[in-house]
Amino acid sequence: MDDFSPKLKTMRPEFIGFALMAALILAVLGGRIYWDQTHKIKSKNFGNLPPYIGRDLREWKIDPKEVAVFSSEQLSQLHQKLLDAAGSIDVNADQLDPWIIAGLMKHEIGDNQGARDAWEYASLIRPKNIVSFINLGDLYFHDLPNFPRAELMYKTAIQNDAKVIRDYVSLSDLYRYSYQSAGINPAAPLLEGLQKNPNNEDLTSYAAEYYEEIGNKTEAIFYFRKLMQIDPAKSSDVEQTLKSLGA
Repeated sequence: MDDFSPKLKTMRPEFIGFALMAALILAVLGGRIYWDQTHKIKSKNFGNLPPYIGRDLREWKIDPKEVAVFSSEQLSQLHQKLLDAAGSIDVNADQLDPWIIAGLMKHEIGDNQGARDAWEYASLIRPKNIVSFINLGDLYFHDLPNFPRAELMYKTAIQNDAKVIRDYVSLSDLYRYSYQSAGINPAAPLLEGLQKNPNNEDLTSYAAEYYEEIGNKTEAIFYFRKLMQIDPAKSSDVEQTLKSLGA
């Protein structure tokens, strides 16, 4: 737990065209109006950059249940990492990493609102990055449920880098388990991912298992056979699954 370098949030088990960018900006601004009404907000100007409107970066708001796994020394390290990131932002706010780190430290201690504010600002000043959008997608999916915003964040991350496979899986899970009202087939993100990343083993495996679980034997058999072609080492296990599917 001592590695606090910039990284993507670990995935749990379980576009940017003009129109999308406009939607993102509106979503960000709309969200900030709501936060202003319900939380103690700090506004800070950074020269030519957009003003930061959100929780104080140095605020140390601990959720006891979230930090129970940390020792006092580890908590102290987390706190120092947050202070270092805030100090770096004071010197030069026009950089991505400190905003990502600040959000990560806040998320580690259960301050999801603080993490949200840091990552939203990172997305505002670096709209072509993927890390803040992926983290926000996970945050709005799992911690601060807002499924339309989670969808937007994942789609933005995919548009920014179509080769990050976990985004397609996360978007599929969002549609499958939580955002059914969107009316999107959970297989759609997986098929989009395979179109952009042909023969990707992880996506092929996930598609095969998805179709198996929903009882679509025809598609399940197709993708399991494709998986065998991609990775012959899995042939023995996959053949057993194919037999169970009547292939």
